[in-house]
Amino acid sequence: MELDGSQMTNVVASGLVSACSLVFVLVYGLTAPWWKSAIGRHMMAFSAAIGLLCLYTVLITVWSEGLPATLLRSARVALLIAIGVLLLQRTSLAYKAQHQPSRDPGGSPPPRTGV
Repeated sequence: MELDGSQMTNVVASGLVSACSLVFVLVYGLTAPWWKSAIGRHMMAFSAAIGLLCLYTVLITVWSEGLPATLLRSARVALLIAIGVLLLQRTSLAYKAQHQPSRDPGGSPPPRTGV
């Protein structure tokens, strides 16, 4: 298998993003109680999904034909659906964060931060 420059760049960049996602999942998973909040669960799921999608790019380059390629392409479809659902969840989390009542005893609403 011979890769041209753009293909090699794509594989290397995808591998780096996949590795960065793995580092995040390991560090956050071992150091924070991420399962206790909707935002923590979302951060883990989204980071893992993006990492797996990039890992798909690396693996499909190696196994571009046959049964492994068919299974990888099926997994990619499932990952894309999961990412779509996670983006809807992210929209809901952002909306709730922007519209929750103020916890400030003075009654002033929290400043908008672009969340």
